[in-house]
Amino acid sequence: MTTATIPVTPALRKAINAAVRANTSGFAPCAEVGLRDCTPLGDGANLPNALNWTDDSDLGDFVALRDLKTIDAHDAAPGCASLDLYVTSTYMGERQLETNVCVLIRDGAVIGATSESHRIPALVAHHGFPVGNGF
Repeated sequence: MTTATIPVTPALRKAINAAVRANTSGFAPCAEVGLRDCTPLGDGANLPNALNWTDDSDLGDFVALRDLKTIDAHDAAPGCASLDLYVTSTYMGERQLETNVCVLIRDGAVIGATSESHRIPALVAHHGFPVGNGF
């Protein structure tokens, strides 16, 4: 398990929000970061970096993007993170789940994002991004 973290600076949060807006169509999108347990026994902390998840990691919780302060680092690629964002938008006055957005981060900057899961492998390959176990 990693001990290093990636700080979520105001500039990084703004870039993640821009990536969410570019990949959603609803009004007033609100992003929450999916958190999963990364330990083999499933008894550890829920963490946001999908690069550290395992195939059998279950979604354990969410944190609003505005409240995310740090992202757990990935041992093999310390400056890299893959966030699984759950985006709700207002539709006819109600908040509804619109989509998921995968956001790739390297060295404190967003380098790619998509809301289409079938495009994630190409996005990862295009940026020479490390591949995690669970995403």
